[in-house]
Amino acid sequence: MLRKCIGEAIALAICTSLVASNAAASDTGFLEALSDELVSPSAVVPVPGGGYLLAGTIGVMKSKPIVIRLDGAGEVLWRRELGVAAEESGRQGLMGHPKVGGIAFGPDGNLVLLLNSDVYAKRPLHLIHLDESGTELRRAALPFPGINDPKSLLVRKDGRLLIGFDHKVENRRTVLLARVRPSGEVDWKLELSGEKYIGLEDVVLTGDGGCVASALAMTEAGGTIRLVKVDSKGKQLWNIRVGADLPGKHLAKGVVVDQAGNYLVAGSLWFPSGDFDPILAKVDAQGRVLWVNPYNEDGVCRGYYPVEHSSGKIALAIRKDNDAGPGLVLLAVGADGTKIGSRPLGGEAGFGWDPLAAAIDATGHLLITGTRSTPSEDMTYTPFLRAIDLDWTLDVMERYKKKREARGERGERTKRRRRRER
Repeated sequence: MLRKCIGEAIALAICTSLVASNAAASDTGFLEALSDELVSPSAVVPVPGGGYLLAGTIGVMKSKPIVIRLDGAGEVLWRRELGVAAEESGRQGLMGHPKVGGIAFGPDGNLVLLLNSDVYAKRPLHLIHLDESGTELRRAALPFPGINDPKSLLVRKDGRLLIGFDHKVENRRTVLLARVRPSGEVDWKLELSGEKYIGLEDVVLTGDGGCVASALAMTEAGGTIRLVKVDSKGKQLWNIRVGADLPGKHLAKGVVVDQAGNYLVAGSLWFPSGDFDPILAKVDAQGRVLWVNPYNEDGVCRGYYPVEHSSGKIALAIRKDNDAGPGLVLLAVGADGTKIGSRPLGGEAGFGWDPLAAAIDATGHLLITGTRSTPSEDMTYTPFLRAIDLDWTLDVMERYKKKREARGERGERTKRRRRRER
C-alpha cells in the first residue's frame, strides 16, 4: 500500500536501504550458471553438510528428468539427465511430459526420485536410485495402473517411503497416498475419501508415524482446501475443510508441522473479479481449526509455502502479480496469525516468477525454487533458487513493524494534545 505520510515514506526508504545493504547475507539468488537453459525445477532438498539438490525437467519438445547438485554458493557441481525421453511415451503426434514428484535421501544415504515418464499417458510411476555423484543405481516400477501425476516423496524413520500422487482411471480423478519400500513393494495404499478430490498439493510426516495432506477438492460452489490426517497404517482419521467461512473459491498449497505439533496450511482465496488473496491457517492435531486468516496484499497474491521460525513467527512465501509481472514476496505473521509485515524477494521487471517448490535447511534458510519467464513467442523460462535468511529477514520486519506502531502512537498523542490546546 502506498504511504501518504512523508514521515512514513522516509522511514520506509531507510528500511529499504537497510534491506539492500544486507541483501547478500539475507537473500541469495542462485542458478546464474543455468540462466540460458529450459530447466523447470519441481523439488529442492538441502544436502547434509552443505549445498542443495534440485530435481525437475529440462527441455520442451524433448524434455527429460534432470538432477542438479549445487554447492553452498550455488555453483553447479554436477548434473544428470535421466534416460526418460519424451519420444519414449509411445504416443503418436504428442509430446511427452515427464514429471518428477520428489527427491530425497534414502536410508542408505543415496538419492531416490519419484517420477513418471509422462503424466498424461498410462505410464507407471518409478523410483530411481542414484548414488551421491548422481550415477543411476537401479529403478523400480510401482504397481499403480492408470494416469499418475507424482506430487510428494518423503522418507520415514523406518526407511520406508511415503508417496503421494494424483490418480486417474477412466475419467475418475482421485488422490492416493502409499507407503512403499525402496524396492518398489507396496505396504499399503489409501485413496482419500469423503470429497471429490482433484489434486494433491503437499504432504508432511507427523510425529506419530502418519502424515497430513493438503488437497484441493471441488464442490458446487468451487474449489475448497481440505486437510486430511492419515495414521501410520494407512487409515484416514479425519478430513476437514479449511476456511469454510471465507468468501470466494479456495486453492490449497503447502502444509508444515509447527513446534507444538499443529499444522500450518497455506492457500489462496480466488474471487470472481480474478483477484487472489493469500491465506494461512493453523489446525491442531485433532483437526480443529485454531485460526484462519486472509491477508490483503496489493496486487493479485497467492499463498504458497509456510514455514515456522524458531521464534514462533511464521513466514509465508507468496507470488504477487503486478504490472511488472509476477514477483516473490515473503509475508511474516505472528504465532496467532497477525501480520507482521512483508518483504519483496527481488525480481526484475518483465520477468514472471513462479515458485514451484520449497524447503528449509539445517541453518534455518528458506529455500524457494521455480522458474522465471519472459513474455515471448517461444515462452522462454529459466530456473531460480533463492535462499532466504529467516533470522535476519524476520528481525528486520519485526523492527519495522514496531517503528510503524511507535509512529502511530506518537501521531495519536499529537492529535490528543492539539485537541486539548483548542
